[in-house]
Amino acid sequence: MRFHQIGRNAEHGLASKPLRHFFLRTVKTPVHCGRCVFSAPTDAPLAARTPGLLAYVSQSSTRPKRHVVGGDAACGERGIILWSQKEHSKSVQAPQERSYAATGRGEGTIHELTGTIRSHPYNMEKQLHLNLLASRPPMAGGLQSGSKMRMGPGRKRDFSPLPWSQYFETMEDVEVENDNSKDTFRIYSSGSHGPVLLLLHGGGHSALSWAVFTAVICSRIHCRVVAMDLRGHGDTKVKNSEDLSAETMAKDIGKVVEALYGETPPPILIIGHSMGGAIAVHTAAANHVPSLLGLCVIDVVEGTAMDALNSMQNFLRSRPKTFKSVENAIEWSVKSGQIRNVESARVSMVGQVKKCEEPLSSPGVSKSINEGIIEEEEDEEDEGVSNHKRKKEDDQEVKKESLFTWRIELSKTEKYWEGWFKGLSSLFLSCSVPKLLLLAGVDRLDKDLTIGQMQGKFQMQVLPQCGHAVHEDAPDKVADALATFMVRHKFTEFMEGFP
Repeated sequence: MRFHQIGRNAEHGLASKPLRHFFLRTVKTPVHCGRCVFSAPTDAPLAARTPGLLAYVSQSSTRPKRHVVGGDAACGERGIILWSQKEHSKSVQAPQERSYAATGRGEGTIHELTGTIRSHPYNMEKQLHLNLLASRPPMAGGLQSGSKMRMGPGRKRDFSPLPWSQYFETMEDVEVENDNSKDTFRIYSSGSHGPVLLLLHGGGHSALSWAVFTAVICSRIHCRVVAMDLRGHGDTKVKNSEDLSAETMAKDIGKVVEALYGETPPPILIIGHSMGGAIAVHTAAANHVPSLLGLCVIDVVEGTAMDALNSMQNFLRSRPKTFKSVENAIEWSVKSGQIRNVESARVSMVGQVKKCEEPLSSPGVSKSINEGIIEEEEDEEDEGVSNHKRKKEDDQEVKKESLFTWRIELSKTEKYWEGWFKGLSSLFLSCSVPKLLLLAGVDRLDKDLTIGQMQGKFQMQVLPQCGHAVHEDAPDKVADALATFMVRHKFTEFMEGFP
């Protein structure tokens, strides 16, 4: 692992140069090295006052080097060196500004942090702590570094499910003709006038993944929202739920639009996430929606998606096969980092799991999701006793409840994966309507899209500090980006008083 000084010393104008190689160390308890530069009374309590920051001096060099390691000292997460500088007597006399970038691997997660740090010792603690909070992805357990904070006596996170009616105005089942049979698609909608935003969820998710986003976007612009459960997902019932080919699902979209609006549909902008984004592109390219106004694709790029297919089965196998309750499923989704927004998880996971009759002793049952995940407890010294008591109570309750499992076995859909994403970039660029691409990271762009973006063929926006479920993790940011895009193209207008 190599660290580079990417800025210049404000006082001396030092050129950018690589620092030494360093290795990560596992931080289990707050300790101070005897040569620690924070051993002075003012700075000594750093680790105690700021959980997740530990200062020490490298023993690999004869000359002291100052380091600050990021990582939760309580949970034993691997630390990340955020800052390194040779110790000079003059370097602490006055603030000197330098910028650094560091990349480290911790518990299977790549952490990338950049920031400007002032080397004055009295400013460094505050600024490093702020940089860490602003830049760090979730820890291995899916929790943000701040989630270990005390929540008050007896208070815990609420993982109870939320109703769809809190976010959508209506719910209906739309019937469409399909090969001498009728298929029924579950639809959630809001709004009464303006262009229609047709929302397509990702693989394994449901229309409820758009719940929080729907409430936000309807407060931003004049629009109507229609979110549908795709075939094989959610509460949609079709004759052949195993046919998840891009062609079939794209036709489904056209049939649902026709069933809803007849031969003269209103202006429609299709928004799709992941698999839903791919289906949105196929739908637009095949002209299944003649009144198509625009296209928005969220965090799906052909190159990245195709590369990820080889490891997809391993990821699916790593998920729990069953949950003892919906609350347990919601808790897992948040603490594993699948969904980083608790509110969205509480409504979204309801559409991802269903009751099953599998006995608790079956392989793959998630008896407890606490392994490797940090619980939020008020008194850590009593954690062992409380965990034992809670586990005993949970086991007793489980006997009275049905287990829950995934509504769709994504591992069985593998034969369709390549068809969803192969040729997607060129297909996306070929769509003549205005296009918006929202990504969780700029590194997701492939060659075709990079060239297309430079040529101005579509608008792109990167929303950092989000997971793959961008619209769930940051519904406000996605809504703002989409609202700005639609108003810029004069598709609609902002609501009165916004922005």
